[in-house]
Amino acid sequence: MKTASINDFFNQEFDKQHYFKKNAKKIVKQHIEHSINLNESKNLLSTEEKKALQLDDNLEFTKELLDIFEKEHIIGLNPKLLLSNLFHKIRTLEYKKTTIDEFKKAGVLYFKLKHSCDEKTCKGCESLSERIFSIDEDINEILEHTCTSAYCRCFLQEITQAQEDIENTLKKKTEKKGKIPFKLIFFILALVSIAIFMNS
Repeated sequence: MKTASINDFFNQEFDKQHYFKKNAKKIVKQHIEHSINLNESKNLLSTEEKKALQLDDNLEFTKELLDIFEKEHIIGLNPKLLLSNLFHKIRTLEYKKTTIDEFKKAGVLYFKLKHSCDEKTCKGCESLSERIFSIDEDINEILEHTCTSAYCRCFLQEITQAQEDIENTLKKKTEKKGKIPFKLIFFILALVSIAIFMNS
């Protein structure tokens, strides 16, 4: 897995989002780091302002929170949830990187992706649940193209059984893919023998 810091993950994920104002990056980072809280102000949107953006009238939104967004991109969405999703995405990326680093220090060679088995688990993560990953695989990169949730809620589990057994299992699977089944070989030889007999 590539070396990355929490700042790298923040920059990476913030730049992907189209609903944040680019000049609000510093403020968003301060909120993520808990230096400020954009939800604490008493400067709240009015019912009319929420209605114009198709926001839930039962929820309170501060004007400071709305100021970090391109308003045309959040119509009908929940700005609090968008900001929360960014926070959790960054934290889960950092968690997986840190866990892999700890596995490497402990000499772990393989791991599995474990999910919570509830309705929030996406099909992408479910499809990876039984796969054995090498410690050198970039799990964050794999999940970026597989997980369809706002952020991955899975955790990593080291494989504690003998590493030699795992390696042997993986080798056998690879060898089986490259081998022609014995029955097929026998069938081909039989056809060749018949052809030779018919032409003799």
